[in-house]
Amino acid sequence: MTADDAQAYQTLRKEMLVAEPLAFGQDSETFAKKTVDEIRDQLTRKPNAGFTVGAWDGDELVGTVALYRPTEIKFCHGAFLVAMYVTKRVQGLGIGRRLVEALLEESKNLEGLEKISLTVSTCQESAVRLYVACGFEQWGHEPRALHHEGTYTDFAHMSYWLDKK
Repeated sequence: MTADDAQAYQTLRKEMLVAEPLAFGQDSETFAKKTVDEIRDQLTRKPNAGFTVGAWDGDELVGTVALYRPTEIKFCHGAFLVAMYVTKRVQGLGIGRRLVEALLEESKNLEGLEKISLTVSTCQESAVRLYVACGFEQWGHEPRALHHEGTYTDFAHMSYWLDKK
């Protein structure tokens, strides 16, 4: 995705935060304060840095996944898969898998990147299955990691090593 997709991303991000509050650390009220210009800046690709992949149905953005890569020298060998979401209308069609596969493939072009980690709410069972099917391995479990309106969910911590194949 590019800066030109900021409005579409803003719309889908609002949807995902309301539809799946236990799946994301960010709350919808905080995100609502972000301007389109801030999102544009976020989607502007920087060399050897993170990026966002989008899935489109015509003119409608129906899914996203992003790679966040730390800039600190001791941590830039790793990155994080974040903001994975496919709108309800098209779930079950393999879009999520294609998004993750596209992210993994594009990640191979980033110099010095060795692993991609993620944190997933264990209540998101289909997401957990997807990540395992794509080659992520669970290395940790964090009980009651996220709390939203009286409900807790655990986190599964997973990693994918780019050089394991």
